[in-house]
Amino acid sequence: MPHLDMTFLLSQLFWLVAVFLACYFVIIHRLIPSVRAGIEEREMTVNGDLHEAEQLAKQANSIQFEVEKMILKAYSDAAVIRDKSMLQAQAMINKKVDEVNDAFLTSVKAEEVRSIKMRKALEDQLPVIIGDVKSKIISVIMSGYGNL
Repeated sequence: MPHLDMTFLLSQLFWLVAVFLACYFVIIHRLIPSVRAGIEEREMTVNGDLHEAEQLAKQANSIQFEVEKMILKAYSDAAVIRDKSMLQAQAMINKKVDEVNDAFLTSVKAEEVRSIKMRKALEDQLPVIIGDVKSKIISVIMSGYGNL
C-alpha cells in the first residue's frame, strides 16, 4: 500500500502538520473572531430589543392605567348625567301630573258649580211643577168623576 510506504512518511507528516497549522490559524484568527463578533452583535441586539420591549411594556401599562382611569371617569360622568336626567324627567312628570290634577280639580269644581246651579234651578221650579202636577191630577180626578 503506497500510503503506508516509509519513504513518503516524512513528507506526508510535514504536509499534515503544515495543513493542520494553516487550518488552525485560519480558524483561530479569522473564523472564531468573526463568529464571536456576530454572536456579540446578536446579543447586543437582543439585549437592546429586550430593553426596548421593557420600556414599551411600561408605556403600555401606564397607557392602560390611564385608559382604565378614563373609563371609570366616563362611567362616573354617565351615572351623574343619568341621575340628573332622571331627576329632570321626574320633575317634568310631576309638573305634568300637577297640571292634570289642577285641570281635573278645576273641571270637577266647575261641574259641582253647574250641578248646584241646576239643583237650585230645579228646586226653584219644583213648586211650579208640583202646582202643575196637582192641577192636572185634580182635573183628571174631576173629569173622571164627572163622567160617572
